[in-house]
Amino acid sequence: MYIQICKKNETSIRTVIDTRRKMLSGLFTIKMQIIYHRIQKYYTTGKELMPDDWKRLPESKIRKLREIHEKMENSFTIIKQNAGLITNKDDLSFDVLNSEKILQ
Repeated sequence: MYIQICKKNETSIRTVIDTRRKMLSGLFTIKMQIIYHRIQKYYTTGKELMPDDWKRLPESKIRKLREIHEKMENSFTIIKQNAGLITNKDDLSFDVLNSEKILQ
C-alpha cells in the first residue's frame, strides 16, 4: 500500500485512501491524515482512485496515475513544510491548517 509518513514533534502526517465511503463516481478519495497529540484530522486532496490503483500508484507507468502520484508528492511536501514550520514552535494548530487551504 502506498503511504507517505512524516513524524515530528508528536505530529504524524500520512497519505491515505479513504475506503469508508465510495464517491458517486465509484472511486475513493485520497486524503492527508494529520495526527497531533492523538487528535486526527483528514484533509482531502481532491483526487480519487480505486484501491487497486492506489496500491500501484508508486511504480505505475500509466500517465494518469503518474500525474496523481506527482500531485500527492507535492501536496505531501507542502503540508509537511507547513506543519513543520508550525510544529517547530511545538504548537500545531488545526485552525491554521484549515485556514491556509494548503492542499487547494
